[in-house]
Amino acid sequence: MKILHNSLDDSFKRLICPLLCREFRAKLTSDAEKESVMMFGRNLRQLLLTSPVPGRTLMGVDPGYKHGCKLAIISPTSQILHTDVVYLHCGQGFREAEKIKRLLLNFNCSTVVIGNGTACRETEAYFADLIMRNYFAPLDVVYCIVSEAGASIYSVSPEANKEMPGLDPNLRSAVSIARRVQDPLAELVKIEPKHIGVGMYQHDVSQTLLKATLDSVVEECVSFVGVDINICSEVLLRHIAGLNANRAKNIIEWREKNGPFINREQLKKVKGLGPKSFQQCAGFIRINQDYIRTFCSSQTESSGQIQGVAVTSSAGVEVTNEKQGKKKSKTTVNVVLKPNPLDQTCIHPESYDIAMR
Repeated sequence: MKILHNSLDDSFKRLICPLLCREFRAKLTSDAEKESVMMFGRNLRQLLLTSPVPGRTLMGVDPGYKHGCKLAIISPTSQILHTDVVYLHCGQGFREAEKIKRLLLNFNCSTVVIGNGTACRETEAYFADLIMRNYFAPLDVVYCIVSEAGASIYSVSPEANKEMPGLDPNLRSAVSIARRVQDPLAELVKIEPKHIGVGMYQHDVSQTLLKATLDSVVEECVSFVGVDINICSEVLLRHIAGLNANRAKNIIEWREKNGPFINREQLKKVKGLGPKSFQQCAGFIRINQDYIRTFCSSQTESSGQIQGVAVTSSAGVEVTNEKQGKKKSKTTVNVVLKPNPLDQTCIHPESYDIAMR
């Protein structure tokens, strides 16, 4: 019996107890890892679904001391209007204030977006003082502070170089800061989620699980909101169901060549976008009719006709294509592409009949 008791004690202390400890520790670690990844996903979803500030011209400010504050003014459609560098904290604040005021008045910009990096508080105090003294009159200027996590990484990435060729990386950061307020989802999807700054100790968890979860969160958010096919970037299109890098690239090339999409049916003309892909992606793509009318009107005023597209009325857009016959005679074929109001929503074309009832 003594030998039996000693054997039991030894087996429990040396084998059974350590085994149970390892099993429970592994289970707790696994549960904690899964919860950490899910928390990361929830934080990322809230950040991506931040309400945008559309329809405004914004000035993005990337603060700095010795190398100055980088400025970038973007249009309501996220186009870069102007970039500059001002030295606000080197004894030149008053002289630079005149430059900032002139830029704001020239571009009718009344919203300043400040990054929360180095020299953020000093830059905030500088603009707050000017606003309090009503320095920018007659403009009613306001400012806000936005996280610039990942902006530096994005500014030197191949995507940024392709989107803003020839622009200094420091100025690209200012552009990214402004776009984060104008359309957070469209801008933040360009940055790897691990660099956005919404998760802690993300390198300690399973990278495979983390990547799969964050990718699904990004795709879910993009699908939930939908994208405007005429102004979205190639990176944003990649996250739409049914689209990949090649199809997104083909859509951008078709848009640059033929002008804005009038309705969703035109997606079928894009190379590599078959019926199955169209069925998957069409419900998550929106078309802003106001942008089409503004684009066509501005181009018509400047050149009379753009790539065969001319504005006829608010109800439709007339597309003219010239074909040359055997006798070199030109015939004009007029095809009226009528925008569908339901194309502005995230409704699949097959549901149009139901939605109109």
